[in-house]
Amino acid sequence: MIQLLLTQHFTFKQGGSLKSKAKTTSLILLSVIVSIIFGYVTYRQLKVGDYGDHIGWARDLAEKSYVYVPSHSLYEQLTVAVRALIPFSVFAKGSKLLRQIIDIKSFEIAAVVVTVLSYIAVALLIFTRLTKKWEADGKRMSPWFVGFITVAAMMVGPIFLFTFPDRMYLGYITGNPYHNPTQLLLRPLALLLFYHAYNNLYARRNLGNILIAAVLVVAATQAKSSFTLTFLPALAILGLIQIRKLKELNFLYIIFGLGIPAVTTLAAQYFISFTGDRVDSIIFAPFKAILMFVPNGWVLLLFTLLSILFPLVVTLFYWKQARLNLRLKLAWINFLVAFVIAILFSQVINMASLNFWWGPSIGLFILFVECIALAGSNEMFSLREPTHKVQQLIGLAVFSLHLLCGIIFYLNAILFPSVYL
Repeated sequence: MIQLLLTQHFTFKQGGSLKSKAKTTSLILLSVIVSIIFGYVTYRQLKVGDYGDHIGWARDLAEKSYVYVPSHSLYEQLTVAVRALIPFSVFAKGSKLLRQIIDIKSFEIAAVVVTVLSYIAVALLIFTRLTKKWEADGKRMSPWFVGFITVAAMMVGPIFLFTFPDRMYLGYITGNPYHNPTQLLLRPLALLLFYHAYNNLYARRNLGNILIAAVLVVAATQAKSSFTLTFLPALAILGLIQIRKLKELNFLYIIFGLGIPAVTTLAAQYFISFTGDRVDSIIFAPFKAILMFVPNGWVLLLFTLLSILFPLVVTLFYWKQARLNLRLKLAWINFLVAFVIAILFSQVINMASLNFWWGPSIGLFILFVECIALAGSNEMFSLREPTHKVQQLIGLAVFSLHLLCGIIFYLNAILFPSVYL
């Protein structure tokens, strides 16, 4: 499947200006394609999933100046801001029909815009990451091919062929859900925070970078706390693994850029969500929440392996590079920390919502991006004669299965939109 789509992806025009022009054109086209593909599935999800609640809270925020329910309200705040910025009054003058649509659906329109912008931001971040990685490794990838892989990374899903069509989501882990707007908003912020933290862990002290990190941490946590809860422990574990470089760590960045803003924001969210009367609570309950949806731990292990098969294959096949790749190591540690937390902890009232499982979801999303980058550097996607033909074929086959299932899941989300949780 993938091989047929890779013809001519190594064709590269000569001349810096031509390369730059091709890259700019491909980015514009990528943004348009992403807007169409994921804008439509967002529209189809508005009446199901979690959009209804968040749009309702955005309406409350606009009318009452506060949101009572969610402790993380960045999506609601952005929806209100975008709604205020869109010149609805101009459009309403065009016709009575437009005026009626705007009167009824203005918050829904703003929510779709916020979500589509999140998708575009994710696409541009992935495109930039893959381009820089492959260019640094001397791989001449066409920007059109990088755009294709970017869209593929935003669609891959768990390999659910053994349980299709009865089960495509519950029990598996996917980095590309469509029904949860706060998770979609979190993804570009988590990517930015992940890359910024990686670039500054051992860098020289810089006040500007500390301030940027603080803003990113607060924004990501206000979008959804899932990534912050797992990323801080992951950084601590990475520091222990790199104990010989402990003196080189940028402690000012870690403490004031990441630690204090994260802990402060998380503490405020905990106070809002888990203190007082008639609120939820967090409990230590290993496997209790997820076993509401899967028969036993062995099935959960199988579903998890089928969710992370491509990252596993890439890491094992290219172990010599992977073990020295600090960025990939951090992505793996973050995912594993998130997976352990999701298994061990749950909420009482909202146990069936599996809220702790958003951590493995965002962790797997970042892990896929990093493993795609490593695979491309080792010419897994190349049509030229590779050094390890068998590894390439197996890797492409696994990636194709992830992509095939992702496409099926996407089509199901459009044709049969439903509540997943």
